[in-house]
Amino acid sequence: MTKQVSKSTIRSTKTKAKSTSKQKHKVQGRGYCIRCATGIDFSTDKPLCDKDYTIWAEYEDPKYAEEYCHSCGKEKNTSYVKPLCITCFNKIAKGTDAPKRSAPPWFRKSAKK
Repeated sequence: MTKQVSKSTIRSTKTKAKSTSKQKHKVQGRGYCIRCATGIDFSTDKPLCDKDYTIWAEYEDPKYAEEYCHSCGKEKNTSYVKPLCITCFNKIAKGTDAPKRSAPPWFRKSAKK
């Protein structure tokens, strides 16, 4: 006799497993596959895991709609050519995630005497 399991139980189990793996990879500073959200090395040039890349390579449509942000792993509208959500793109473009640089000497205000 087999025990029947409801679909909601299966979904909640998958969701728990997925969120745990996302948190683990976020701590390690890794990226996510834009198709399946599997943890991978962060590289905007290679935003798909090996399995999904082989499928994508059959068609090679860089604007094909994908489901996850390569940086944060959240469900967002992305593509191979634009693998980051707006929020992550803006953080990287503004340099929020980059080390802060000091202003050049000619830009600094002179000290008052």
